[in-house]
Amino acid sequence: MQTTFDASRLADALSALLWSNRPYLLGGKLGINVPPDQARSGSGGIDCSGFTRYVLHHASNGQLSLSGGSASQSAALEQMGYPSVPEADFAATQRLCDNTLRIGFRNTEWARNPDGTLQRNGRRLVAEAIGHVWLVLNATTYESSTRLGRNGPMASGATNLRTDTDAIFTLGPVPNWQQRSYDILFAHDAAMTDVG
Repeated sequence: MQTTFDASRLADALSALLWSNRPYLLGGKLGINVPPDQARSGSGGIDCSGFTRYVLHHASNGQLSLSGGSASQSAALEQMGYPSVPEADFAATQRLCDNTLRIGFRNTEWARNPDGTLQRNGRRLVAEAIGHVWLVLNATTYESSTRLGRNGPMASGATNLRTDTDAIFTLGPVPNWQQRSYDILFAHDAAMTDVG
């Protein structure tokens, strides 16, 4: 399985969220039918799976719509037959500059008691680290997170690629991405440098 993504639609969706000033909020989602100009000016938080869901839906013109959290999105991509990257190739794959969109996942880590059993708070399991999902394109990571001292949607370059990866799927090509990416990403990086 593979999806071809529209570079202009991808740039519009990423730009809308990167410039939105939306904070990271666990469970925060944005309606997939919200136009990018409204996504940029709206308020309310967005979590990692809400970020990937919105961007992928827009960039694929509705062909790839994922729901739920990171675990649900990973399971859906596997079920749809998107190719997974071998674990030995995780680092090298995230550094590729081949105009191919990929998605990475970190699984939830459940807290354990000293005897090895899972910790519970009543009936609920206790998470030590929640799951996470992000997009990777041409050695740049796109995500909604609180890492790197930021809070919300962000783009980070090759020196800050994720190292806590449990799975990566190859989603498909983004023809002409190089031409579209400069407009949004260098401006965003410059703005983040000025702020930080």
